[in-house]
Amino acid sequence: MPTARHTILSETAPQNDDGEWHVVIETPNGSRNKYSYDPDCDCMQLSTVLPEGMVFLYDFGFIPSTLGQDGDPLDTLILMEAPVVPGCVVRARLIGALEAEQKENGSWIRNDRLIAVAVHAQTYQQPKASPICARTTITSRLAEGDRVVVNGQYKLRRTRR
Repeated sequence: MPTARHTILSETAPQNDDGEWHVVIETPNGSRNKYSYDPDCDCMQLSTVLPEGMVFLYDFGFIPSTLGQDGDPLDTLILMEAPVVPGCVVRARLIGALEAEQKENGSWIRNDRLIAVAVHAQTYQQPKASPICARTTITSRLAEGDRVVVNGQYKLRRTRR
């Protein structure tokens, strides 16, 4: 009997035909728990728990089928009104990026964060890249014992097709 084969999240197309980006949510807004996607089992695993009083202020995830200089898919902060569950794929528009480095195993590596707005967001229709996103990223990494340096913050400009 044939078995069904589904596309695992890490192999999902990064963009749809409308130019919207797919972002797989790993950690939802308001959570102290940080989840990480494990492509070997195609599931989310608990990665760490932030100290009491600290939470993720935005949904945090990755763009599937991409690869950053740190060897992981591109990290993305999603602006939207309410958190979504880990593993949910959110369609989004990119609005900016944080150019960052972090120290891992004694070496500095690039680990940029993209900033995006969920297509379904209602209060972020005219978004601007926010320094709050930078502080959120830094705070979450420092809670894990890493040192992060933000080298720049960029707003993406709309281009014509």
